[in-house]
Amino acid sequence: GDYAGKLIIISNDPDNPSVSVLLKGKAVEPKLPSISVDKPLIDFRQVEVGKKDEKILQIKNSGNDLLVIKQIKVDNEAFTVEGNCKEIQPNKSCSIKVIFSPKSAGDYAGKLTIISNDPDNPSISVSLKGKAVEPKLPSISVSPTDISFGYVFVDDEATKRVFVKNTGKGVLEIKEIFVEDNDNFEVGTTCSNKLEPQKECIVYITFSPKEERKFQSRLVIKTNAKNKSTVFIKLQGNGIYTSPEQVDIDNDGKLSLNDVIKAIEIAVQSKDTSKVDINKDNQFDIIDVILLIKFIRREANHV
Repeated sequence: GDYAGKLIIISNDPDNPSVSVLLKGKAVEPKLPSISVDKPLIDFRQVEVGKKDEKILQIKNSGNDLLVIKQIKVDNEAFTVEGNCKEIQPNKSCSIKVIFSPKSAGDYAGKLTIISNDPDNPSISVSLKGKAVEPKLPSISVSPTDISFGYVFVDDEATKRVFVKNTGKGVLEIKEIFVEDNDNFEVGTTCSNKLEPQKECIVYITFSPKEERKFQSRLVIKTNAKNKSTVFIKLQGNGIYTSPEQVDIDNDGKLSLNDVIKAIEIAVQSKDTSKVDINKDNQFDIIDVILLIKFIRREANHV
């Protein structure tokens, strides 16, 4: 504030026994910095292990002189600080980033300390806390893990299913589904790009052999699963070729179940079963019977 006064000097001077001097002045607050922060506690709550969370802390100089930040430190390595707040002008603020990046599950606590040239508060602290939890990761399960199509006639087809399940706690991202031999195997699916935890989708594999031989391939499923990012499912099947003439066992010019009966009679009565060996494995068995029936039904459907 403003001040005024008078200085009086009294002496033995007969002419001027009293002399006065007027006094005046103005008092101002001293130029000092004053530090403050916008929060005494930073709570990160829950953060997954391997991830991080960031919070902003504002440092303010509410004084009337330059605030010099000498040091910012934390006492727990799970917490780090980023930012360049070395000097703060009067009535200005500066922000720093406080980061929580836990490496293992559990409760965390720490203290952030700011050391400055504030004469009243040379050291100011902010409490830090957070909880680290195990990450919610996806996990893949497939069934079956290998598929046999058995015998399939050339230019015919057979379809099998593979069930894909997310057995984890995070979203399963399905990146790619394909077969290594896409000439004789074809893929269809109900799976979208993302599969929620404990949900299931289906992959359909169709085997349509182009020639008479044994085929082997693999179904490949690529995901972000923690247990196995790439799943391989073995595929195998046999392409076989036959003709209506070969299947017309009783030689009556038409295909019927009588041909199946005749084939069984031949197998029982004759050592030479080559005529009824549909899958050409040098023996007549139940597989040949099934193939006979399948071929007869297929031809009937084509009529």
